Amino acid sequence: MIMHDFSAIQNVLPFKGLLLNIYWIFFATVGKQEFVEYKGHWPDFVIKEIVEPNNDLPERFGQLVSNLMVTQFRNEQQNKSLSAIRDTLLPKLLSGELTIPDAEEQLAEVVEN
Repeated sequence: MIMHDFSAIQNVLPFKGLLLNIYWIFFATVGKQEFVEYKGHWPDFVIKEIVEPNNDLPERFGQLVSNLMVTQFRNEQQNKSLSAIRDTLLPKLLSGELTIPDAEEQLAEVVEN
């Protein structure tokens, strides 16, 4: 599941559930289609069978999972930022080019932005 804007390409199946929660649909369909080479996968995908419950289970599932998915996405974004900061500052600290007070100052600037 992609939580950010993107451009769909040939091997992406963008879809949104109209009657069932999107998180339910994602987890019910993930792994159902094998992507091989460059071909249209939609006809192969739509013939797959999935469980379609007739009660409020998909909505309840989506409510629970959506917070987890958003938190995971935010954590991944924060991890990228922290990794970039580490990759920038660590070599400078190890070489002596930067001291701890200098690093703290640069970190504060990054965090403010």
